[in-house]
Amino acid sequence: MEIRPVKLADVDSALALINAEGWEYSKEEIERMIRLDPGGSFFYIDHKPVGVITTVTFGRTGVIGHLVVSKDARGRRVGQSLLKHAVDCLETAGIESIILYATPDGERLYKRYGFAVRGLAYATKAINNGEYDSLRTELLGRVVSKDLEQIIMMDQELFGDDRGKMIRHLHDEFPAHSFKAERDGQIVGYAFGRKSSVARDLGPWGCTSTDRNDAEAVFGACVQSMGRGPVFFGVFQKNQQAWEIAIKLHIMRAWPTQLMVRGRERYTGALSSIFGIVGFELG
Repeated sequence: MEIRPVKLADVDSALALINAEGWEYSKEEIERMIRLDPGGSFFYIDHKPVGVITTVTFGRTGVIGHLVVSKDARGRRVGQSLLKHAVDCLETAGIESIILYATPDGERLYKRYGFAVRGLAYATKAINNGEYDSLRTELLGRVVSKDLEQIIMMDQELFGDDRGKMIRHLHDEFPAHSFKAERDGQIVGYAFGRKSSVARDLGPWGCTSTDRNDAEAVFGACVQSMGRGPVFFGVFQKNQQAWEIAIKLHIMRAWPTQLMVRGRERYTGALSSIFGIVGFELG
């Protein structure tokens, strides 16, 4: 038995473990995590991979995205071993804060390892039936390279750390699904979308103005750009405006997940300005 890093060549094995729990992730999404933070995700090997944990880091913040143990390996402390290994690696590397989103099944384990509940988010699957196809506003524009520094600074204020590598990666990969809202030459809202072989995902989605129309404009533009069909995103319970905007789509499912933090606080004071997270695996 051993714990070893997940490599790009291992993506199919990692995806099979994760999707056995019904998460509907794509190969591209797991590859993105490994490219963002090579060596940050781990397998538990017992002749074959029987457990996996994924992490990415942003500055001094770590995000635990997946912790999955195969059904035939449960009850053997595989999950605990993977969690301890990941936490030790992150903190040895100088990480001051670790965040994750916990399902009810995992919450008790995370509390034993020093994580505390700091908020409630809803993982949401909706259907775009064209509700935003007629969206028109002079506030809207596509994000271009010169906008990224301002957006990264805004995002850092909301999240509490520098997620520049992730935001640049999303823009480089999906420029057609990256939108901004501007007032008086200043960006006040942004939303990034991405498409994979299995789904459309929206996030991050942030807005610092007091006008809900700004947040709705970037959300609608992003949804419209990705086309009709299912779209996944996450919204915080504390941001009522985000939910009011989102339910204009047809909500198929919304299941609660607890935002949990170990160490220094991150973005729990700005939940009213965070309209949508980038993804439960990326923070």
